[in-house]
Amino acid sequence: MLFQKKIKVAVHTGKFHSDDVFSVAAISLYLKVSPEKLDIKRTRDSEIIKRADYVFDVGFINDGETRFDHHQKDGAGIRSDGIPYASFGSMWKRFGESICGSREISDRIDKKIIEPLDADDSGVNITKCLFNDITQFTVSDLIYHFNPTGKEGLINIDNSFLRAVIFARNILEREIKRAKDIIEEFKVAKEVLEKKYTETEDKRIIVIENDLPWKEIINKFKEPLFVVIKNESDNTWRVYGVRDDINTFNYRKYLPESWAGKEKDDIALISGVKDAMFCHRARFVCAAKTFDGAMEMAKIAVNN
Repeated sequence: MLFQKKIKVAVHTGKFHSDDVFSVAAISLYLKVSPEKLDIKRTRDSEIIKRADYVFDVGFINDGETRFDHHQKDGAGIRSDGIPYASFGSMWKRFGESICGSREISDRIDKKIIEPLDADDSGVNITKCLFNDITQFTVSDLIYHFNPTGKEGLINIDNSFLRAVIFARNILEREIKRAKDIIEEFKVAKEVLEKKYTETEDKRIIVIENDLPWKEIINKFKEPLFVVIKNESDNTWRVYGVRDDINTFNYRKYLPESWAGKEKDDIALISGVKDAMFCHRARFVCAAKTFDGAMEMAKIAVNN
């Protein structure tokens, strides 16, 4: 059996962040080796960095091939939307398509995961805090919390870094799989749902017999207010409101206010639909045991 030299990967010492952690996770995917099989050097020693096969988030060099830092004066470049490339984004630009197997999947992952992480590492705000004492718990927070606390000390920080890398790799693997499946499902759903929309007489209510990713597709049409869809897990039927904007929780029309938070006999009595099951208190979804019941609820809601 031939001896295979471990690939040397250099990152900075001290507390780690999503940038260096995800970069190492992604290069392990590209190289098709587990993170444990990499020779990870957490260092700022220029000689060790020089001998490394790949360098992330340290070294003040970005050559777009094996060295990916963004702390040098000129940085690592800026995207067309204004978000700078951090080390992760820069290496993903080089290796993302190879890792994912297609540019479409790579670009989808870039928008969903990598740009937000690059923005966070570069000090660029992409979200607005609506409550003074509440902030979102992000992927960056999650990765950072793998760092030892003050009481734990830094003696085992390299082990903590490796655990974080393995966790980040699992996230990437899952998101790549989801993106691939969603893209394939979306192509099928688009054809089916556009045909369904065209054939529906009253376009305010769209009936979907199969579990398809409908929200983005149906939202592009102006008329739909509700979607009636079968819940495959228990063979009941749901009525969902169509969002005014796919990226918000505002709906074009809400279910009747009197239904809010009601279930079983209460919702059946109030709605007049004998097999009605429940209505969410936020009035964007309700359910009935049968298709006819769900359609009756949808028609009542449309005319309410």
